[in-house]
Amino acid sequence: MSRSSFFLGITLLVLVALGCNNISGDMSIPFAQKNQYERVVANNHTYMLFAPSHWDKQDYGAPGYLTLERPYSNKQIDKYREKLTVSQVQGQQNINQPVANKGKKEISLGDFTQSHTRKLKSVLDDFKVLEHGETMINGYRAKRFVYAYKNKNEYNGTLKAIMYIFAKDGQFYIINGVDAREDFKNTREVFNKVVNSFNFI
Repeated sequence: MSRSSFFLGITLLVLVALGCNNISGDMSIPFAQKNQYERVVANNHTYMLFAPSHWDKQDYGAPGYLTLERPYSNKQIDKYREKLTVSQVQGQQNINQPVANKGKKEISLGDFTQSHTRKLKSVLDDFKVLEHGETMINGYRAKRFVYAYKNKNEYNGTLKAIMYIFAKDGQFYIINGVDAREDFKNTREVFNKVVNSFNFI
């Protein structure tokens, strides 16, 4: 075997290995964990993502809405069932503008985010923003928040969540992952993997 053929063979092996570890749509999930995640497509076929294969999936019939939740277990009856939701919202329906201006003014990501966080603060007890910043999701600029709150209808304790908001074609997308405060540190890694696998179809 010539030296050039040897290096060509090594290069092909490397490219194959990289291809196996970078399956489209789930770039953040290590190859060894692929069997622990499965592809989930929105009911209106606008996006897809990879979620833990054992989580329950519900869409409740609302276009673009998706709930992913850890299954109920008798062994964890007193623990919060971590969940992640994805929803689509028309920006014009979420901002308090005069009716005459609706449909004429493009709502910015910042305006929508402020409106949404004000809404959360008005309906959740002890709502506190712990972290905030920006990131990219599938090439789109996204607002990112980590916040804590209490809701006796959900859990008898403090809940912690991470929320991403971004926009495409006049639609705002909200991804929200929630878990009990004491378990959030471990669950956040799973939430991040699911969010980073998000892809528009």
